Amino acid sequence: MPIPHLAPLSKVKLDKPMLKFKDGCEYFLNFIFKDSQERVVSRNQIYLQSAAKTVTPVNETDVTRSVISETDGCVHVEKGGTRAVFDKRTGTLSRLEMNGCVVFEDRKGIVHGPRLTCARAFIDNDYWLRGRDPYIGWGTELVEMGFYPSGLSQLRYHAPSVEVLPDGEIATSVTVNGSKSAGFKHKAKWRFMSNGGIRIENWTEPFGNMPDQLPRFGLSLCLDSALTNMAWYGRGPYENYVDRCGGSFVGRYSSTVQAQFVAYARPQDCGYKSDVRWVTFLDNNGRGVRFAHLGGTMFVQALHYGWEDLEFARHRVTQLRFGGALKPRKEVMLNLDIRQCGLGNGSCGRNPTLDKYRFKAQPEHWIMLIEPVL
Repeated sequence: MPIPHLAPLSKVKLDKPMLKFKDGCEYFLNFIFKDSQERVVSRNQIYLQSAAKTVTPVNETDVTRSVISETDGCVHVEKGGTRAVFDKRTGTLSRLEMNGCVVFEDRKGIVHGPRLTCARAFIDNDYWLRGRDPYIGWGTELVEMGFYPSGLSQLRYHAPSVEVLPDGEIATSVTVNGSKSAGFKHKAKWRFMSNGGIRIENWTEPFGNMPDQLPRFGLSLCLDSALTNMAWYGRGPYENYVDRCGGSFVGRYSSTVQAQFVAYARPQDCGYKSDVRWVTFLDNNGRGVRFAHLGGTMFVQALHYGWEDLEFARHRVTQLRFGGALKPRKEVMLNLDIRQCGLGNGSCGRNPTLDKYRFKAQPEHWIMLIEPVL
């Protein structure tokens, strides 16, 4: 766009370019201002048009029956090239294979399928969110109850039922208990589609003495070690959070899971992407899986570290390390969140996260899609 001569401290109006919009598509206008030497001086992104649907619509008229069988405390489902196994003891998938590509599989008794979680590796700013952490006492007056005292850093899962419904859906019910009174009731319906995709409708209800704020809220999975090529439609390309995302434009990006890790001086949470419409994880042959939040956006984090790995490799104020040095896992530790607490400015003074970037535990309802990528 031609920019007219502009004197200091003055303004000029630019004509919006003539664009043809298609229904059902999102449009953004990116402005990049450069000086005479092509150095970027300023940049901004304006949202022009939202899409009615930003993810693949679900075929509600799909009447193809799934092949379902029950053996040894498990429910086996086959449909559209997808093979899934539900473990009645855990209330979630213990194995998922899509068109011959293993997405995840429980190993050595460790659950890899989707589970409800709410913890993150605390960052330097999060002293107010920790609460009465035995390793760090200052700042506890800022919250009525912090996250650690609530017991939600230690979750246990109890699955009262895994039920096969008459229409072929799988209904699961899981009680998520912390080490104290707080926890969640998590119910889900799993619908298997003819294209091999899975539609997971989730309902959650908190109970007990909840902390003032939660760090995050969503589903956590452990993907197969081969699925390390990551691509997403959302904010990027570098890490961004709910209150640290204005400089990260919405777009299509690709990277690797290994590149998502940020080696801060003290290990802490890192690598999140905000406003994600969909994300894929592929092997070197281009096969893999796609996740999307139906009718909304999500926060996505994919690392070779779990939150405990980062949290307990962290140096405290006394510079002691309470766990071993960081060692990456082979698997992909994936978080697909619908809520996230902002980072705030707590490390630069007593300025916890602004109220508009916090959230309390409340009943939630959302739909997640898992689809194969060939």
